[in-house]
Amino acid sequence: MAFNNLFLTFEKLENENIIIKRKKRGTNEKDMYLGVSLYTEHETIGDFEIEIDKEKFLGKKYNLIPEMVKSSKPYSQNMGLITDPCLATKRTTKIMPGEKIIFDLIICISDKKEVVLNLLEKYRNTNIITKTFELTRAKVEAESIYLGLKGTDIEKYQKLLSYIIFNNPLKKIMLNTLPKKIYSQSDLWKYGISGDLPIILLEIEDLNDMYVIKDMLKAHEYYRSKNIKVDLVILNGEQNSYDQYINYEIENAILNRQMEYLKNISGGVFVLNINQIDKEDIDLLKFKSSIVINAKDGDINTVIEDLEEEYIKEIKNIGLDAKPDYIVQEEINSNQNIDMNSLKYYNEFGGFYKDVEYTIKLDKENKLPSIWSMILANETFGTVITQNLGGFTWHKNSRLNRLSAWNNNPVMDLPSEIIYLKDYKTGKKWSLSDNINNESNESYITYGMGYIKFQSTQNNIAEELDIFIPRKDNIKINILKLKNLELNKRKLKLIYYIKPVLRRR
Repeated sequence: MAFNNLFLTFEKLENENIIIKRKKRGTNEKDMYLGVSLYTEHETIGDFEIEIDKEKFLGKKYNLIPEMVKSSKPYSQNMGLITDPCLATKRTTKIMPGEKIIFDLIICISDKKEVVLNLLEKYRNTNIITKTFELTRAKVEAESIYLGLKGTDIEKYQKLLSYIIFNNPLKKIMLNTLPKKIYSQSDLWKYGISGDLPIILLEIEDLNDMYVIKDMLKAHEYYRSKNIKVDLVILNGEQNSYDQYINYEIENAILNRQMEYLKNISGGVFVLNINQIDKEDIDLLKFKSSIVINAKDGDINTVIEDLEEEYIKEIKNIGLDAKPDYIVQEEINSNQNIDMNSLKYYNEFGGFYKDVEYTIKLDKENKLPSIWSMILANETFGTVITQNLGGFTWHKNSRLNRLSAWNNNPVMDLPSEIIYLKDYKTGKKWSLSDNINNESNESYITYGMGYIKFQSTQNNIAEELDIFIPRKDNIKINILKLKNLELNKRKLKLIYYIKPVLRRR
């Protein structure tokens, strides 16, 4: 029973609602319940269908459109335990020319099953759903009026937010201007800034640029209304003077928006004077900031557009390869010399060779029922490799110090280390990873004592890849052998792609 607690349990109710339960895993946790309903008041055809097996739903060769959707296969209706679950629901209906019908997808969650059941029942009514949308819209409009926001303001702030909460490619431009050294986040603590939240750094030197400060304060208030916490750091570049006009206007702007209580707290507003902060700490602030805005460069939109334009200019344009006329020859299979039936304990997928190697054959009609993986490692370095070249590589600790990304999805098994090939004459591109290619060619995978070998033939190129980890060195070695099976000379491009993380991820 303890093992079963690792799984989600699914329950289909009489009114065709679905309840998903996640059992608690600790003494201080609670069971969680998720309710789902695909509801319509329009007439439907046939039964309400459910699929919870992700592998069945997506298929072995998932490519944007799930296999069950593409082939219109009936859903299994199974509600048992699944190691990799999903939830797909299907209703069938007829729609006449010019007719309009409405489907409502209702999702609710609570730690009490009764609450979820009541919510599903409450919103199982189109009129109530329509009224709820109207009330929500009225609430957002009232909130926008209170904050003094227009539609263009919200659009601008959301665009800025995308560069704050997601990986920001524009930050590379600013990082190139900073000294290359190790920065310590703890040096920010003396200013009351933890560095744990995203930071927006706003620099101002001219009193005429106060409109940017006011706009950013409004953006910060908008983010807080959406429960998004960021630290807004205003760096006052005004030279030492008795009057301190800029500082006075900044403080006045904060008071006018009734944000005085947010000063110098986590998720609040910090006002720093450039004359009272070390140059090294300014560099640290810029290094930690998600985005840096200088008020002299214009408003938020102008600054973002300039950064985007500068970033695009730095991207090297590799252009398009010319594609000369070329007659594609018939495919030649060089793997026919492997007699699978002669292998020991052959089971339609693979078998042993001389008791030291296990060889698996894959093709369009012969896919493994699940992911086959193997670990190659020494005491301090290792890698996991699947039949699709998926997995990841690590150093010292496979959980805390990954070198390449791990995709915890046994259905798709997306690799983080991929070998690509391109034929310049035909323009064809392919990979040694079987689940990335559009076509499934015959391939062989051999697992030996401390090594893995891949063999396949694609576009009349025989490929053989040997992968192993030396007994002592921290290195992963890939030896790729290519053989041209045509009489013509071939020109190939080879790309080895890695998605590095260099940390836990």
